[in-house]
Amino acid sequence: MPRYIHHNPDLWRDPFHFDPTRFIDPQTNDVFGSKSTVLRNLLSFSRGPRACLGGPLAMARFFLMVTNLVQNFTMEPRSSDAHDLSSCDPRNVELGLVSRPPSYSVRFIARS
Repeated sequence: MPRYIHHNPDLWRDPFHFDPTRFIDPQTNDVFGSKSTVLRNLLSFSRGPRACLGGPLAMARFFLMVTNLVQNFTMEPRSSDAHDLSSCDPRNVELGLVSRPPSYSVRFIARS
């Protein structure tokens, strides 16, 4: 069900395009609050009685991991894979017990 909701064109403008700005309020230039209709349509860890109990912990760990990577490294695609970045379209994901996107290589260059 979350896959359907996250890619529903009735709920999201251009749902198959990665656009983090859809979560930013254009009037305040701030992230939408938890009561906004935008975030009500986002089901990162499901909702209700079947919600993932580790969701808040996972989000905190993910935030720390990404922050650490962004602070310490510059990330860029390997030159041979530069043309493959368009394969990140969610319609190309292999569905199964765990959804798996197509693989590509990324270079991590340490910041000075």
